[in-house]
Amino acid sequence: MYMKKMLFVTALTIGLGATTANAQEQVQEQVQEQMQEQVQEQAEQVMTEATESVEKAVDGATTMVVPAKAAGPEGMWVRRKKGQDVRVSFKDGAMYCTIINRTKKSGKAKKDFEMCHGMMAEGDAWKGKKMKHPEMPKFMTFKGTVTVEGDVLKIKGCAGICDSEKWDRAKPAEAAKVEEMKSE
Repeated sequence: MYMKKMLFVTALTIGLGATTANAQEQVQEQVQEQMQEQVQEQAEQVMTEATESVEKAVDGATTMVVPAKAAGPEGMWVRRKKGQDVRVSFKDGAMYCTIINRTKKSGKAKKDFEMCHGMMAEGDAWKGKKMKHPEMPKFMTFKGTVTVEGDVLKIKGCAGICDSEKWDRAKPAEAAKVEEMKSE
């Protein structure tokens, strides 16, 4: 009888041990599944947040670029070499660069001088073949190119040899003053 009890206790212990081992394996599998689900959910959340951040950055970058392009060349500029005021305007898509408020050595007003003569847009520049220069004979024309980077306009003319100069965008108060003088 003692032997039967021992066999029963041994069998029960082995059975419980096996059941305990099975239970531990099942618990471990459940924990691993839950952890994988949590990791996957966290990864999906991080990806969603990263995608939203990138989209916001792209929208912000687009917004930052637009004003620079919107400013363009139209408006008042000041020639660095001579300090003269230049009005850049467009008519029918063609660019005109008019030096205004010029004076003779005697102090008398000089007629406005047109430099660009209807340059047309080509990519990020404006180009034309009728450019004139105020210090050259009136009959001379040049192949001209105008580019703008921020508040600096670069104008280049070529007729055998090339020359270029830079103009600075007039500050709003200066531009308003020049326009007011022009209308008087």
